[in-house]
Amino acid sequence: MKRLAILVLLISSILCLDENIQPDVLTYTYDALEPYIDTKTVTIHHDGHHQAYADNLSNALKSLRQAGQGDLIDSCAQVRDLLTRLDEVKDETLRKQIRNNGGGLINHNLFWKVMSGEGHSQPSKSMTEVLNKKFGSIEQFKDSFSQQAIKLFGSGWVFLIKNSKGDLSIESFPNQDNPFITDKSANKQPILGIDVWEHSYYLKYQNKRAAYVKEWWNVVDWVQVSSLYFDSTHSDEL
Repeated sequence: MKRLAILVLLISSILCLDENIQPDVLTYTYDALEPYIDTKTVTIHHDGHHQAYADNLSNALKSLRQAGQGDLIDSCAQVRDLLTRLDEVKDETLRKQIRNNGGGLINHNLFWKVMSGEGHSQPSKSMTEVLNKKFGSIEQFKDSFSQQAIKLFGSGWVFLIKNSKGDLSIESFPNQDNPFITDKSANKQPILGIDVWEHSYYLKYQNKRAAYVKEWWNVVDWVQVSSLYFDSTHSDEL
């Protein structure tokens, strides 16, 4: 019986959300996305902005536990799980902090994951077939996605999203929101995302967001995007 209790405790600790949050480590060097995204922007964006979202989320989770809602944290395996349950966070200030910083954390994890300087900027045959079936052609998909990114007012994100049936959609979100927050569900999974906050492009492109969006396609890693689409068992902590 004692062994069973220890085993349950160990499993619970593994499945519980870690309050010491860190952003995903880049799998490439800071200059790998040159000349499309400059080294200085990648460095500041990842080590500054992304790290700040992680630090602020860690502090918010610690405050949430101190406020007596540690059970909510313990019942979530990943950040996205907590984002789908924001209504259960009683304190409005903490709810906003978790929404903004939790969204910022996982949005950026996806952003870095689906970029590469390895030359994977063309989708595979199987991924091309999926995109063609939904959008008509790769060119039509890119145009629709780009137009949403260019026209999104203010700061935010545009995602290519796969639902639980495998259907695709292009959706835009303000600030650091994502479908986990707005749909209160994990049934819609972003598999590609572009950050159109000014900190993503201003050092190189200034106010020319359209130029940034156009060049960004050169560093999209379609191997990763395809993996996220076809592998139903992938980690959802993006």
